[in-house]
Formats: sequence, C-alpha cells, structure tokens
Amino acid sequence: MLSKARIKARDRMLPEIGKLLDAHTELRKGKRGPDNHNSILRSSLLMLCATWELYCENLAFEAAMKLARSVTSPMQLGDSIQIQLKLAVHNENVFKSDVLSLSGTGWRVVYANIVREKCKNLNTPKADNLDMLFKQCLGLKDISKTWSHSPTEIDSFVRRRGHIAHKGSEAPKVSKTDTVHFKALIQKTISDTDDAVYSFLKHDTPFGKAPWQKTAK
Repeated sequence: MLSKARIKARDRMLPEIGKLLDAHTELRKGKRGPDNHNSILRSSLLMLCATWELYCENLAFEAAMKLARSVTSPMQLGDSIQIQLKLAVHNENVFKSDVLSLSGTGWRVVYANIVREKCKNLNTPKADNLDMLFKQCLGLKDISKTWSHSPTEIDSFVRRRGHIAHKGSEAPKVSKTDTVHFKALIQKTISDTDDAVYSFLKHDTPFGKAPWQKTAK
C-alpha cells in the first residue's frame, strides 16, 4: 500500500481534475478559436494546486506520526524536531514556559500539534516552503532535490495558480496543453516525494523500516 496521503490524492482528488478536463473537451467539441470555457481550465489548475498542497500536508503529518510512534523519547528524534519541540514550550517568562507538557508521552501531543500548525500555515506549496516544512516536521532536508523535475517548474505552476486566485477572470488564460502538462508534473512529483519520505524513514530515522509501498520502477 502507498502512503495514505498519496492514495487520497490518487483516488479522490486527481480524478476530479480529470473530470474537469473531460468537461472542457466535451463543451469545446473540437472547436478552434476563442475559448469561452476557459474558466474550467482555470478551475482545474486551482484544484490541482490544492491537491498538491494537501498531499504534502497529509504526507508530512502521516510520516511524523509514524516517526513519533517509533521512539520512546524525543531525544531520539533529529535536531530539527527537537528544536521545534523546545520552541513550542519555551517562554522568556519561566512561569509561562510549558516544559512539563513534554514529560512522559506528552511530547507526542506537542509534536503532532507542531506539525498540524506548520501544515496549516503552508499556503503556498513552492519548493522552498516545502523544503522548510519537511525539514522542520521530519528532519528531512532539501526534499525538492529529490524531484525528477526542476523545483522551478513546481514554483512556476504555483505562481500560475496564484495569478488565477488573485486576479480571477483577469488572469491570463490557461491552455488545455498546459493543464495536462501540470497534471502530469504534479503526479510525478507526488510519486517522487512519496518515495523520498519512504527512503528517509526507512534509512535515516529510528523508524527503520518501510513505511509504505515504494513506487514500482
């Protein structure tokens, strides 16, 4: 079985984008010239970016919880995670610091809340932001370097989403070719990201085993 995050993206979200593309094709009926149904392609790009963002958030949380359950002490986790735990309970006023919340298994609750908050604040799933997300949540550095496609392609896609989200109908039109390309780009990058976290959990953390099925080559 693949990661739950990937299964959700594959089975529930990406098919919806396929339906939008099919609807656009049906409405166009092979016509050339001005595209009066371009709003469908714009919508598909918005949904595709939402799929990418939600996948990354779900994967980070899924992997973090597997990692948390694999150790008995936060001291067994990487430095990046330990720093986040310390920051979460620290206050300059010692009486307001909540270090006792890390005692026993309480650190797992604090860790889960940290990851949820990091995911909640992601908003723009560009390469640098995702590098930071996976580093802070898992200790996995430079996840964007594991992608088959250049991180600049992902950033370009996210910028296109931003233009639509902020300018609406005034944003440049989206071609069917571009939409199909971006869908393939995101599908491949989801696969790469899933495999990168798989390898990290198996080989570079106390989890030390296959967390899910890796992509068949």
